[in-house]
Amino acid sequence: DSAKYSALKIKIEDMIEENKNSPRSDLTDLIQELAYWFRPGWYGDIGAWTAVDLEWETAESSWLQHSPWGLRRMLNWVHLRFPNSGGIWITENGWSDTADKTDPQRYMNIYQSFNEILKAIELDGVEVHGTCIWSLMDNFEWTAGYNDSFGMYHVEFGEENPETWPKTSVPRIADLIADPSFEDPMKILDETFTFGYFPENFGWGGYSNAYETEKRGSSEGTGNTLWDVHQVHVIENSEIELTNQWSPPTLAADTLNHIREDIQIIKDLKLKSYTFSVSWSRLFPNDDATLSSFELDKYVELAEGLSNAGIEPVIVLYNWDMPQRFFENGGNGWDGDVLSSILPAFRDYTDAVVKATRHVVKKFIPFQNVGREVFDGFTNANFPPKSASSENSALRVFNVISNIYFGHNIAH
Repeated sequence: DSAKYSALKIKIEDMIEENKNSPRSDLTDLIQELAYWFRPGWYGDIGAWTAVDLEWETAESSWLQHSPWGLRRMLNWVHLRFPNSGGIWITENGWSDTADKTDPQRYMNIYQSFNEILKAIELDGVEVHGTCIWSLMDNFEWTAGYNDSFGMYHVEFGEENPETWPKTSVPRIADLIADPSFEDPMKILDETFTFGYFPENFGWGGYSNAYETEKRGSSEGTGNTLWDVHQVHVIENSEIELTNQWSPPTLAADTLNHIREDIQIIKDLKLKSYTFSVSWSRLFPNDDATLSSFELDKYVELAEGLSNAGIEPVIVLYNWDMPQRFFENGGNGWDGDVLSSILPAFRDYTDAVVKATRHVVKKFIPFQNVGREVFDGFTNANFPPKSASSENSALRVFNVISNIYFGHNIAH
């Protein structure tokens, strides 16, 4: 509670003062880290904190470390925890890299991650149906803006017609997908590797998120989301750097206006499936009753084009892009009165998407990125919807998760 935290904070401040001249400079950092994790609210209530091995390679994104063995462990945990799930589909797996052309670290990360998936399948008996590489092209990466580059294709942002080109990892990834085998021990001299073949029906996929890749703004007729009105609030010791160049995406990769080109890129990568999310605020830009058939037709064109090219289209219905209108007039999105506002509107939106695309789309994912939206958006003021301080965040977290479960049930 607040009283205990105040006492802890005083003790921590005393410890910092006592050790400020210590040769162990990392000690002060550790003390401050503990104070951050055990603050009142959701994280303090958990009573635990996370740590990163400093020997792990760090990507362009400061929060992302290279530990492919952890993927195998996670797959095993999910398999044991949910034995009757029907199998596992990895929706995101990628690496951020500053290079706009030469990106060997990305390929190495993907290559090693694929081998850990193979271990889970062949050695552990885990039923893994497929994996999606994040992401097809560079995009708007939430509060990192355009700084973090996860794409296999580089995008020159800021241009009316953004130029794209493949990074060096593209042909190597395409070759690996075309022949998904680990058979030659001379390719990588690492005794921890498992040599074998992926199942013939294994789903090799890519993924792109609507808000991070689509052109937005008045010229597109898109309605605002919680991200369009968000202002990054930089605080000391925050994971968001002061140099962050955050701004809402207006051009991004402009995917919906380059559908044919993108499908050709997906074919060149030899991908068997492609997952993309649909923007709720694009289909219903002004209210919950007026559907934009023009915008819906773009998603139908993308789904049909993928299907005609022999690529399975998979649609994500919602990915952290709640229309801003649900935060107005006292609303607070998933933490608000969902029964009378959000859920009926989400049902209509879902119904419109499914009816328009189900002739070619057989797999729909109701929600993606739930963890980030819940645990960042409702416990950390740096992320939308900026639900104030961490106090009472545990209550918000449980309320939001409960309401999202309702939405998930409606989608099904």
